[in-house]
Amino acid sequence: MNISIIGSGYVGTVSAACFADLGHNVIAVDIDQEKVDMVNSKKPPIYEKGLQELLNKYVGKNLRATTDYNEIKNTEVTFICVGTPSNPDGSINLSIVKSASEYLGLALRDKQEYHVVVVKSTVVPETTEKVVAPIIRKYNKNIGFVMNPEFLREGNAVHDFMNPDRIVIGSTDKKSGNIVEQLYMGLDAPIIRTNPKTAEMVKYTSNSFLATKISFTNEIGNICKELGIDVYEVMKAVGLDFRISPYFLNAGAGFGGSCLIGEEHAIVKNPMGFIYLKTLKEIYEEIGDVDYEALSFDMNQEKMVFKKISAVTKRRYKGKLIKIRTRMNKSITVTHDHPFIVRDENQFKIKLASELKKGDMVPVFLNMPINDNNIQIDLIEELKKKGLPIDHIKIRPLNHKFKEYKENILPELKRHCRSAKKKRWRPYEVIRTNCMSINEYLSLEHKMPIKREDILLFTSKGNTTYVPAIINLDEDFCRLLG
Repeated sequence: MNISIIGSGYVGTVSAACFADLGHNVIAVDIDQEKVDMVNSKKPPIYEKGLQELLNKYVGKNLRATTDYNEIKNTEVTFICVGTPSNPDGSINLSIVKSASEYLGLALRDKQEYHVVVVKSTVVPETTEKVVAPIIRKYNKNIGFVMNPEFLREGNAVHDFMNPDRIVIGSTDKKSGNIVEQLYMGLDAPIIRTNPKTAEMVKYTSNSFLATKISFTNEIGNICKELGIDVYEVMKAVGLDFRISPYFLNAGAGFGGSCLIGEEHAIVKNPMGFIYLKTLKEIYEEIGDVDYEALSFDMNQEKMVFKKISAVTKRRYKGKLIKIRTRMNKSITVTHDHPFIVRDENQFKIKLASELKKGDMVPVFLNMPINDNNIQIDLIEELKKKGLPIDHIKIRPLNHKFKEYKENILPELKRHCRSAKKKRWRPYEVIRTNCMSINEYLSLEHKMPIKREDILLFTSKGNTTYVPAIINLDEDFCRLLG
């Protein structure tokens, strides 16, 4: 199907690339020439895991970007994926949605064929029917309207689009809903068909409920801190209740979409344990290739710790920036809604940058935290990352024998050998020789009682050298290397 998507930001770019992956012809429309040039040059305007690969694969084939709204009339479905920022009083600002609707209506004014307009932006209930539809229908009445909210997590948006929990389609008529449903053919997820305002309410309710879970957990965290209780242990137990689930029950700094400017610095640690001082811009450019941990303040432990960076995103911002300066003459520039940890009497609380006042106490980094955990190298993963051949590598248990687990391993080995068309006696040879190929191990690892920490790697028979699959870079190992 031919699709046009207005807006090449976070939701728009991800949707465009993923719809292209589903086999549709996609045109991304944006008034920002820089974003258009980036997409057409296969450069994602924002970082999302897997997005670069999709652009590399489909741009120039069934995906391209343009600033020309008139190209929309050559498509069958148009998605509105523009921003809906908050006004100073907290209400939703629909000015960009209204502007996009006006341009869209003008582009469709001479089109005779039926066209579907889909609102994917997060909007309050009744926006699709009472704001978007009236604007476009001034120019063309042969239009179907659908609200199709997104449920994407920053950093995992591509995965979430291709593996949705549900697809909500709120349409003004059955025909438009059926067309949008066809766009998602190939995805395995329940489809909820409803009206636009219900779909809009589903999105707002989902967001509000997740925010409630996070806020509630943080409040429990404050109580636990006063009583000397580990909040993570509490919420882990609470999350085992199937009525609650463990998701979004981790205490932390709350929720939000605040930003720092790219020139600010952060202390990060790479998987090898090396520590660097990097700008946010550098982290943004490297995060897809390196799994960094950032030095952060843990409110519950009341100390600095390294925590894994799950996502780094980039966006244009035209609002107010606030510069925060400490008595040590250190400064940081942030958006007005950026959260800060503040010491208030005997406890830590969260304040927005706009709420900070002179005299507020904020945590300052003075000493590098001690890493109590040994750094490990997984040789199997390193070999796979480097693209080195592993077919000739074999594995052997370190302190066990396969025959100890014969009842568990043998049925799986038999199934594997049948699927791999190996000789029928191969499973018994594995038990007898107490070794198997690394490919056999990797295919059975998820059902193996023997983990990587307990296996050795080798490449030949007889007097061979065995190497642990997991190497601990501890003090003894460093002393051995000198």
